[in-house]
Amino acid sequence: MSLKLKTILGIAAIEIALLAILVLTSLGHLKSSNEELFLQRSAIAKQLFATMVSDPVISFDLATLDSLIANALKNREILYIRVRDANGRILAVGGQEAALKAKFNPPRNLDEARAIGRFDVSQALTVAGKDFGRVEMGMSLANTETAIASAKKWLLSLSLIEVMLVALFSYVIGNMVTRRIGTLQQAARQVANGEFGIQ
Repeated sequence: MSLKLKTILGIAAIEIALLAILVLTSLGHLKSSNEELFLQRSAIAKQLFATMVSDPVISFDLATLDSLIANALKNREILYIRVRDANGRILAVGGQEAALKAKFNPPRNLDEARAIGRFDVSQALTVAGKDFGRVEMGMSLANTETAIASAKKWLLSLSLIEVMLVALFSYVIGNMVTRRIGTLQQAARQVANGEFGIQ
């Protein structure tokens, strides 16, 4: 292997290794931050909806419950909403049939939620320390997954461009270094042959 090729490959290998570390850490951070935001949105959604339906549940106003569910389901992240009374009876329900038919199953983590296709959350309806029921809600991971996939695609595209630029710069730098070393070798040969006036 020539010195030129070794130089080019060495520079490229160092740059690709550093780029791989950067891409992997960036992807890990993007995934964890998007997942954290999703969990925050889920917590806010269930608490806000529970606050909104507390009075209608206490007063047994089913029409208002249905209206609130219909409005909340305009949010594309919410797959279904189920409101239960203190005895577990369903007072109002709305959303995707498949999600409603599935067993309510709050996952321990987002990987479990991905496996079942939704993130089930619940919030107790407690007023002045008294339990009036609970809200069950299924959240879609689609927006979060799309954001993560988009970021991954963007980073990998950027990395490919970076690798091509590194290959180009490695070639240019390799040529410059080996050309100068070649000039030095030629001068050394001339000095060895007795030509001492070489610069």
